[in-house]
Amino acid sequence: MDFNVSYAEVMSKSNMRSLVECAKAPINWMFEGLIENDRDKGHQWLITGEPKSGKSRLVMQLAMAAAAGGDFLGFKSTRKNKVLYFNFELAPAVIGRRTLEFFGSEEAVLRCEERLAVNSLWSAVDVNDPQWINYLKGLIEFADPDLVIWDVLRRMTNADENNNVEMSKVMRSIREINSQRTHIVVHHSKKELFDRNAGARGIRGASAIHAEVDGVISIAKIGNKHTLKFSVRAVPCLDELSLEADGVSFRLANAANSEVKKEGVDIGLAFKDVKHRSRKEMLAFVKEHMGLEESATDRKLDALVRVGKLIKEKKGREVVFRSGL
Repeated sequence: MDFNVSYAEVMSKSNMRSLVECAKAPINWMFEGLIENDRDKGHQWLITGEPKSGKSRLVMQLAMAAAAGGDFLGFKSTRKNKVLYFNFELAPAVIGRRTLEFFGSEEAVLRCEERLAVNSLWSAVDVNDPQWINYLKGLIEFADPDLVIWDVLRRMTNADENNNVEMSKVMRSIREINSQRTHIVVHHSKKELFDRNAGARGIRGASAIHAEVDGVISIAKIGNKHTLKFSVRAVPCLDELSLEADGVSFRLANAANSEVKKEGVDIGLAFKDVKHRSRKEMLAFVKEHMGLEESATDRKLDALVRVGKLIKEKKGREVVFRSGL
């Protein structure tokens, strides 16, 4: 905090006009409709799940999509990003094999070499220790990534995971270390008694962990399938996703793709003359082209978002859609 800032300057940035201007400013997305690339604040995310649920595989898939400027389960990366991945759990050989499997060849992996770095030098760090704080902060500023990934939270602190005061300090320290860069922390979920995805409610430890972050992606393995749930401060109404795994990566379940494919909706027609459409306009478009009842139309619109044919965004206070094709 700079206490030399005048009261007048503070109040000049506290009026309603400034608030409206902030609301109207375009969002700088890292993954459209999901994760922002906010270098003023540095958005903090969690990816959570039970042991062996696929957390590390999911976050590696996200890292590769960010570096390649590709698609992450229907959310498009806006450009090729520089990614720094801190791996505290898996052996470098395991990470290396997964990377080769995902990209398909050594040549394809090396094409991302300047944009994707994986640090497996340490089995643990301490984000409450001043020496670690200064070193990690300096390393990140030297590497200058757009996205930083930390895998996994329990290897980053000796604090009591169930203590709200201590874990609030941990999460704020991690935010400080990342120097206003978007970052993702991998964390464990509580063991569920029943087959379900508890979402953010299932996060292990203190409630402060969830309270401090901007968004949570929760993965759960239910039988042979996986599901994703979202809890996001800035993006409303993200639906649960059903996933299929092929041993290398995750993809949207075929059922959702088939459901949209067989209806044959030509999304391009809705955006011939405009870039965005309101939810009301899109509901009318889908209803007209499919001849559905209103309740069914709403479900079809959500299915189009799930498979990436539509991108849901926030424009001011309004939810709008644009083509994902």
